[in-house]
Amino acid sequence: MSLEGKAALVTGSTSGIGLAIAQAFAAEGCRVMLNGLGDRCAIDALRDGIARKAGVKVAYNAADMSKPAEIADLVTDGGWTAQ
Repeated sequence: MSLEGKAALVTGSTSGIGLAIAQAFAAEGCRVMLNGLGDRCAIDALRDGIARKAGVKVAYNAADMSKPAEIADLVTDGGWTAQ
């Protein structure tokens, strides 16, 4: 099953299992929104690397999952789901 043209928002995706899931989605052609904690420069490099390797759009949003307003902004962030 191809995920080309689909979009995935993966929380906790700046390391560990969440990162592996985000990379798997990207490898299958899915646009990905990363979310998690860490150094912004390192996350930007990670995002760029995933996008370059998979050839898909990869974005990042640092929304705090304990804050409903930030979660809402994460979902609508910059039209990242648009083709």
